[in-house]
Amino acid sequence: ELTLIGCEQDRTRGVQDSFSVVRGVSWQDFNIIVVPSLDVLSEKSDQEYATMVNKLFTSMYEKGCSFSLEAHIIFGSNYGGIIAANEWCKIWPDSRKQVVVTCS
Repeated sequence: ELTLIGCEQDRTRGVQDSFSVVRGVSWQDFNIIVVPSLDVLSEKSDQEYATMVNKLFTSMYEKGCSFSLEAHIIFGSNYGGIIAANEWCKIWPDSRKQVVVTCS
């Protein structure tokens, strides 16, 4: 999904390879980290969703996921983004001032 968005952005701007999806644990080189909607089907209660997101972020933390404390972390998906951002800040509290949630 993100790769398609990146291709569309390149086409719109008339550029190539301006967006990439990275899977790994070291995000030190990035100034912006985008966390898209993690609640795609919205079938879980808010509490179940928060638990699932917390487990995901805890797993990332335990695997050594790292990023610059100056990086901006952007969450999408309105209320789901607020829940995810809250769980993120429980795992990485020092990044709290860098977290942004987009809303429509």
